[in-house]
Amino acid sequence: MKHLLAVVVLIVIVTLAVGFLLNPENLLPTLASEEGAFVDQLFSLYAFVIAFFFALIVVILLYSTIVFRRKKGDDKPGANVHGNSVLEIVW
Repeated sequence: MKHLLAVVVLIVIVTLAVGFLLNPENLLPTLASEEGAFVDQLFSLYAFVIAFFFALIVVILLYSTIVFRRKKGDDKPGANVHGNSVLEIVW
């Protein structure tokens, strides 16, 4: 449970940080038509959705790499796990 809470907090922080870096006010030109405001809002929504998925992937990848790495002095090979054959064939 503590891992899930840490990952969720990191995802929220990274999402907000990347979302504000992709702020459309800094990236888009000035409005040239009435539809421009709608397009800017849509771009802002897309930026936050993209920031969320970016944060989701990067945070889980980095968190798993750091937290679940092999401990020092543990030189034995990992457990041999048989997977799901049906899933492997479908994949």
